[in-house]
Amino acid sequence: MLRLALADAAVDVDPAWGGRLAALSVGGEALLLDAATAGTQAPALGWGGYPMAPWVGRLEDAAFSWEGREHTLPADHGRHAIHGLVHSRPARVEAATDTMARLATPIPSPPWPWPAELTQEVRLAPGELTVTGEVRTERDCQPVALGWHPWLRRGPGDVALRVPADEVVVTDDELVATAATESVRGATDLRALAPLGERRLDHTFVGLDGPVTLAWPGRTVELQPGEGIHAVHVFVTDDDVCVEPLSAWPNAHRVGGETAASVGLAVACPGAPLRASWTLRWR
Repeated sequence: MLRLALADAAVDVDPAWGGRLAALSVGGEALLLDAATAGTQAPALGWGGYPMAPWVGRLEDAAFSWEGREHTLPADHGRHAIHGLVHSRPARVEAATDTMARLATPIPSPPWPWPAELTQEVRLAPGELTVTGEVRTERDCQPVALGWHPWLRRGPGDVALRVPADEVVVTDDELVATAATESVRGATDLRALAPLGERRLDHTFVGLDGPVTLAWPGRTVELQPGEGIHAVHVFVTDDDVCVEPLSAWPNAHRVGGETAASVGLAVACPGAPLRASWTLRWR
């Protein structure tokens, strides 16, 4: 475990679990759901803040076509594949200081059709944490997406949320993303800061105009999408709220087609990686 610390903030980065943020505390208050609290409900996917690559969210039927060839991946979410291939794989530590960690995680091939690697840099600065990632390839150009899945605690007290976006991605009955969007309304209209209350969300917001804001009694946190981030997925349970910065829509490998750029799907090539970043700020 790598420990980053500055002033009253501390971050644990776990190389054994994909280089994920295993814990984040500010002023002694835990902001992330850690493995001990999550228990066995979801040993890989239900804690910390982990990277998702080379796809994000649900990939329909665990398969996609690229340049005339069909590619099949392990179905680990019913008949679908979810959250990529790096969240639980060992990462290689390339550099570490008291306030920075740089790690690299090979994307396993197979099952991914091409060799590739995820690199991440986690950097702690006064009042903020920035995570930057790249999906790199040294051989084959390939369609890729990159995102992160931080599990933020809802308590103590209910959290208020603001997502400055006018549209959400339309999903089917299995919550698989389509290529369509619709205007926010009712429970998905979070353009003004409001308590979550009974809202239960599993929605991808697109066209963001500013940071996502979470406010608890005595604490405010902003998630600022950075370079390469084209959507934010919000997943709300009784105990947690996940705000997931994404370089592409979920299911982008299936719904992108000739308009892949419109859903954020990138093509990583030798010397031209997909790069994305986000910053968490607190006050």
